[in-house]
Amino acid sequence: MKVESIQTSKSNDATFTIKGKLTIHGNTREFSSDAIVKPLEAGEYQVSGSVFVKFSEYNLENPSLLFMKAKDDIQINYRFELK
Repeated sequence: MKVESIQTSKSNDATFTIKGKLTIHGNTREFSSDAIVKPLEAGEYQVSGSVFVKFSEYNLENPSLLFMKAKDDIQINYRFELK
């Protein structure tokens, strides 16, 4: 995941829109995600959010279990801390 821009939300000071590129299995696509920023200690912040992508966008085969294939959608959750 490569973050290229971060913009504040007009409706909430703690919500940001993150845009960038996500690479899975050698395939890169652009993404946009809403993230929540929470202050932790002095000078530390926690950033969390999720990105929705499709298996087919990254040339991946949908996993299956007992003859049933998973949906094409993937939700990738992230959480990291900035110091």
